Amino acid sequence: MRKLRKGEIWSLGGAAPGLAIVITANMFNELPDHPFVLAMDVQPGVVEDQLLAVQVVDGKYFAEVDSVGRVPKELFRDLISGPVDTQVVTDLQNRLFRILALN
Repeated sequence: MRKLRKGEIWSLGGAAPGLAIVITANMFNELPDHPFVLAMDVQPGVVEDQLLAVQVVDGKYFAEVDSVGRVPKELFRDLISGPVDTQVVTDLQNRLFRILALN
């Protein structure tokens, strides 16, 4: 089984191939009896919506903050980049918090 790390961008196989950035903590990712991690969709290009997306690799990829989901570990194929800079992970977490925060 692949060792998935927080902040890594991977290609995904399966019925809906694409790219994803792992957002769960490494300790959670390494649980052998848990077949999923949480990830966000990653798209090529430059971010346009500053509220719902974060540039994860300058000028190359951005993560869609509102696309958090469970992804089976078995679908992760090839490591594309990462782990990304700590500030990028912090930005992802902060944007997600703003979306989910209740006033």
